[in-house]
Amino acid sequence: MRWIRKASAPTIPITKATHAQPKSNGCPDSKIAAATDAHASNGAAKEAGTAPPKPRPDLTGQGTILLVEDEEGLRSLNARGLRSRGYSVIEASNGIEAMEALDEKKGAVDLVVSDVVMPEMDGPTLLKEMRARNPNLKIIFVSGYAEDAFEKSLPENEQFAFLPKPFTLTQLVAAVKETMTP
Repeated sequence: MRWIRKASAPTIPITKATHAQPKSNGCPDSKIAAATDAHASNGAAKEAGTAPPKPRPDLTGQGTILLVEDEEGLRSLNARGLRSRGYSVIEASNGIEAMEALDEKKGAVDLVVSDVVMPEMDGPTLLKEMRARNPNLKIIFVSGYAEDAFEKSLPENEQFAFLPKPFTLTQLVAAVKETMTP
């Protein structure tokens, strides 16, 4: 027996088992034995706590997202990931570019995903400017700082979603889908 330890999981004993499958010679008894062995091993797996894999959630969607991120590599990666799931993405490197993009689209943006700390115009200022033009605009702030750190700089009762950095592309897409779902 050998032990495998994963950082986030308890120690699990792993044993190497050999399970010989009976050879079928056309005799009904050997087919029954093979089916019984297969059923028994499936039952043992269920008793051991292994469950069938969960179906993956549908993370595809539609809509126009304004992605505001001053770090070019991260912005590019996130934009590519969102596009691959069916979204139309407009990229901006700061709040001023984001406002220009919003004006060019005549406000036809379904969601804004914005960093909080950026040069020239930070996320809270961007939110105030955008909500002055479209009070119902949905926004997700992403930041390595705690949500409380910038929430104080927003007007009271502002609605927004928050995704702490670092995050995976799957987490971003899930947050986008959840925020855009009515």
